Amino acid sequence: MITQSPTLWNTPKKSDYEPEQPESDGTVDSDTAQEVTEFLETFFTFYPTATDKELAYYVKDQALPLVNQAYVYSELINPVFQENENQIKVWVTVKYLDEIAKATQFSQYELFLEKDTNWIIVK
Repeated sequence: MITQSPTLWNTPKKSDYEPEQPESDGTVDSDTAQEVTEFLETFFTFYPTATDKELAYYVKDQALPLVNQAYVYSELINPVFQENENQIKVWVTVKYLDEIAKATQFSQYELFLEKDTNWIIVK
């Protein structure tokens, strides 16, 4: 049985937490960054409607799930590249246009890429 209403102890305050923003550390040269950017633009253009078979060409061991949405690729926003043990780590926001809702969709990704005969997303 509740005998009194709850009361606030302190006035609510805005948190001072700021997430750490990744930055390029110079480990990826400009030619490789351009090559990876072109790969990502191609990948994210077809990714929203890709099938399992199409995805297998670009993604290893189902590292990314199927989306199956009517999104139209618009642009990559501020990709950040870092090289780590024969892999390129990428932080990127992808801007899509949602054809059904007529809205802009922003999706954030943290990816690991490797190059064999072509670039592939491994994680």
